[in-house]
Amino acid sequence: MIKAFAVSNYRSLKNVVSPLSGLNVVTGPNGCGKSNLYKSLRLLAETAKGNLISSIAQEGGLDYTFWAGPDNFTKGMREGSAPVQGSAKKQNARLRLGFVGEDFSYAVSLGMPAPQGFAGYQDPSMFQFDPEIKRECIWVGDVYRPSNCLIDRVGPVVKVRSGQKWAVYNTHLNSYESILNEISDPVAVPEVHAVRQTIRNWRFYDQFRTDTDSIIRTPQIGTLRYLLLVAALLTPRPPSLLVLNEPETSLHPDLLPALGRLIIRASRETQVWVVSHALRLVATLEQDGECNSIALNKELGETIIQGQGLLDAPPWQWAD
Repeated sequence: MIKAFAVSNYRSLKNVVSPLSGLNVVTGPNGCGKSNLYKSLRLLAETAKGNLISSIAQEGGLDYTFWAGPDNFTKGMREGSAPVQGSAKKQNARLRLGFVGEDFSYAVSLGMPAPQGFAGYQDPSMFQFDPEIKRECIWVGDVYRPSNCLIDRVGPVVKVRSGQKWAVYNTHLNSYESILNEISDPVAVPEVHAVRQTIRNWRFYDQFRTDTDSIIRTPQIGTLRYLLLVAALLTPRPPSLLVLNEPETSLHPDLLPALGRLIIRASRETQVWVVSHALRLVATLEQDGECNSIALNKELGETIIQGQGLLDAPPWQWAD
């Protein structure tokens, strides 16, 4: 089970660390960043499939996914006397994603390639806008520290902890490849294998096919969609994480309480993350004592978790 999820510098998510439980429901008004939180989790899942860089390219490139607001909000911005304007981006801007697991925790940091070509001595690269994986870490515990880090990847170099010392495992890892996709030795590096299998066992349900060739036909779209959700929730082989993005779409409102009870039942077997606008569905889920309600809002263009203070957020520290 994931105990916390962290994302930094992704669209409206400047720096969000969300605690998680067995059943989680994400709510909030339109435009507050619910979809961004969902997309960032799905982006993290692509690391274990080898599709991280291509998924970023489909979003328009890394430069378009960065937080566009200022690095720090001035007093005038908070009081409304000064406009909220973005500042010049740093050369070392990073998109960071990570999670805390029961056994191992993982974080990845992406950035743009270093500028090439200097004073005419070297031609600039034709791939200067392709994102690179700058850092990856796997550690034990809730908070990253150099002392509890087991796998540390910096650029093309991958180091593995061997007792009290570090051993270099690989020095030629491609900048567009993740250690979760390239390192596959379960004996030498069992931590990488464990994290990869954990992420690959996540399941995302955000839409079903509705074209004329699919099993869903227009006259019965709501009913058949509900049946597909029932099949996903009552699967005999539940995944470690089940993510539902707006499952209420196309459903009759009277079906939402029943869907909520099914989701609660599924959360007894697997960890469930629900992103929803439907008040009836949210109310049904919140009746469960184990439900973790994550209410999002947007302040000055930044997505925040309502009621979460500095001491309420799960402890988190990025490696870079």
